[in-house]
Amino acid sequence: QISISGDVSVAGTPLTPGGRVLLLGDRVGLVGATVDASGGTGGGQILVGGDAHGQGTLPKSIFTNIDAGTMLKADALNLGNGGKIVAWSDGSTTFQGMASAQGGTTGGNGGFIEISGKEHLNLGHWFDRIHLGALQGEAGTLLFDPIDITIAPGSGSKPIGGSGDTTINNPSTLYANDISTFLDSPTGGNLTITTTNPAYSNNGDITMSNASISWTTGNSLTLNADRSITLNNATISNTGSGSITLQANTAGTSPGAFTGINLQGTSQLSTNTGKISLTGI
Repeated sequence: QISISGDVSVAGTPLTPGGRVLLLGDRVGLVGATVDASGGTGGGQILVGGDAHGQGTLPKSIFTNIDAGTMLKADALNLGNGGKIVAWSDGSTTFQGMASAQGGTTGGNGGFIEISGKEHLNLGHWFDRIHLGALQGEAGTLLFDPIDITIAPGSGSKPIGGSGDTTINNPSTLYANDISTFLDSPTGGNLTITTTNPAYSNNGDITMSNASISWTTGNSLTLNADRSITLNNATISNTGSGSITLQANTAGTSPGAFTGINLQGTSQLSTNTGKISLTGI
């Protein structure tokens, strides 16, 4: 078990990249902490509770909690790409803090941020507290990786799964307006939502009903479902150069009532100069 408060820094100099921070244990808590892996020529790495997608040889936590007073920074400060930030657990992850992996002010792309709980994911007011922008390059990518995802209409700063909900295997909920805000923001980035079905009671589905996601930038939205994707009276629309990707049956072994990609009712997808890709229909 590990609990961190105060400052942890492996920041680089104006002429070097940031370093690497590993915060690992079966239970990991960050309370009022500032973890800095920024550097002049590139962001470093901050891995909390495990590595990306829960893969690799690093130990993985069961519970990861990052409170609202915590800031994780892996920015490129001058010329270079943003770094990598991962908050992972094999059980429940709560993220209410801030995370930034932005590209350099004179050049470079945004980095990669993953916030995932294999069984349960709680998010606070996330869409303007995760920064992946790049003034002189391409924005980075944010990944959410729960079991199931429901995209609901409107906005909401409640935790995914519901306020005070501590039950694992509950379908998680994101809000369409929050997604639109993140995709449209100059400090936002690309968003990938990936579901998995690791033999628990849920199915690895993505469902969006009576909701609309719209943005004007070149950022892209990707929905990867372990089993099925269903849009019911839902709209996903980009008027910039961003792409829309929907991929169902990503595991290739979907059990039960696999229905592929379903566009029901008045649902529609549209882009301006970006691409629309549907796989696993």
